[in-house]
Order: sequence, then C-alpha cells, then structure tokens
Amino acid sequence: MFKMPCFNLIIELLVATTIAAFFSYFSGTFLLWFVFVLLLLLIWHHYNETHFLKMLDRNRVSDKYQIGIWESISQTLAYQKRRSHKERFKTLRILSRLNKNIQFIPDAVIICGQDGQIYWCNNAAQELFSFFWNKKSQKNLFNVIFYPEFKTYFDNQPHNSPLVLMPNNDQYIEVNLNRYDGENCMLIARDITQIIKLLQ
Repeated sequence: MFKMPCFNLIIELLVATTIAAFFSYFSGTFLLWFVFVLLLLLIWHHYNETHFLKMLDRNRVSDKYQIGIWESISQTLAYQKRRSHKERFKTLRILSRLNKNIQFIPDAVIICGQDGQIYWCNNAAQELFSFFWNKKSQKNLFNVIFYPEFKTYFDNQPHNSPLVLMPNNDQYIEVNLNRYDGENCMLIARDITQIIKLLQ
C-alpha cells in the first residue's frame, strides 16, 4: 500500500539530485540547485493536485470556505474542508428534523458520548431524571443517573436486556442503552411504575 508513494519519492529525489549535480558542476553550489529543483517539483505537484480536484469537485462551494493559509498550500485540504462543511450542514439539518420529531416523544431520550457527556436530550428525559440541560451547558450522564448499577450497565456491552432502576420504593424506571457507532450512545428510558403495579 505504501510502496508506490515511497518508490515515487525516491525516484523524484534521485532526479532532483542528478539535476542539481549537473547544474552545480557548471555554476553555483549543489545545495542551492537541489532546493531549487525541489521547489519546482513541489509547484508541479501542486498544479497536478489542483487540476485533479477541479475535475472531482466541479460544483464548488463559495470561495469563503477556501480562505486560509493551509488551503493556499494544499488544495486537498481545501477540498476536504468543503466536504466537511457540506456534511456538517447536512448533519445539522438532520438533527434539526430529529429534534422536532423526538422532542415530544413520551419516552426519555439522551444522546451521549462514551465518557457520559450529554450531547442532546429531550424534555421527557429532563423531567424523568430531574435535571436541566441546554446546548450551552455541559452535563454528564453519570451525574444525572448516579446509581452504581447503571454505571456497571453502561460499561458492559452489548446490552441485550434493559436495566430497571428504583429511585424510590414507589417508582420504577426502565433504561435501554444502544451504541449506534463507536463513540456515541443513545439512552431511552421510561417510567414503568404503572405496569409493575398492574403486574403485582
């Protein structure tokens, strides 16, 4: 996988060395010519990179996303930045729709990271676990659901069955934890006190 780039690099360095040695034989020092040839190679690579990315990205985003020293040096970085902007806006639109649809679901929904940092939750979750959260304040899940059995349940995976918590003798809360990617978790909880009473 890495053999071809290394091989090409070695060939280019040998060519640059040969050209620099040839010109230094007639005038100047070898190091000066070597640096000059390397700069020409860098400009040539930059031109090829720009031409290739223009072919890939014909529907280019506005130039306001391309301003910056690194984008001037590398067109690949500029291309990746434009893609990240597109993906970020797409994710924000999806989350906005998700927020509108999930906000008023009766079940408590909390999205958090592996460290328990809460990224999003609905009103039902704040009411069920008696806490307040907004986008500007940071809140950790383990400070909201601070039971030792929940911490054990969170750390163990996969979660094949829900966990039932008893905040007091008169309340039962069922907790389901799902890891939907390598870094984030979705917790869904609901009050099942009435169901338990009916079963009893």
